[in-house]
Amino acid sequence: MALLSERGVALFRRTYHEVLRKFNGQPFHEAETLEKATFGDMVQELIDRGQVVHALDIYKGWMEVDTVDDYRRVWAEIDRLS
Repeated sequence: MALLSERGVALFRRTYHEVLRKFNGQPFHEAETLEKATFGDMVQELIDRGQVVHALDIYKGWMEVDTVDDYRRVWAEIDRLS
């Protein structure tokens, strides 16, 4: 899960479109091809371009978020613990 500022979203989108033009069908960071790249590969691209990226460690477990229902369940759990 990622939280981006308005500026961060614009930077991410611009970088993504540049990467699409430059690496289409080619290796990209840890991925065999750009089409198989992960979010982490894009974050690494931003870091390589000099962008400061902050991360938050997760303490006591992991929650998988694949659907909107998962998202709601996670927030309900976070709210319960607050």
